Amino acid sequence: MSVQVTPLLSRDLPAADEIHRQSFATFPGLENPVDFEGDAQVIQSRFNAGNTWMAGAFRSGRMVGSRLCGLSPFTPDHPSQAGQGRG
Repeated sequence: MSVQVTPLLSRDLPAADEIHRQSFATFPGLENPVDFEGDAQVIQSRFNAGNTWMAGAFRSGRMVGSRLCGLSPFTPDHPSQAGQGRG
């Protein structure tokens, strides 16, 4: 299945936040990814800043990765998508 990359819309923010928390909470081994960064709204804040380009990678209509501005590749992916490739 191919991956489609599109700019994030406000409706995509909950999925992007979940991917962000799931991915970064996996590294330190947190049991509950929602605990990562507590009540910080990193994705929402950057989206609202207006000077940050954000994109989502979608497979079959489901967001599987997101990217905040920068030059690095689309990481992190949602842990459930590990090893599935990006296109």
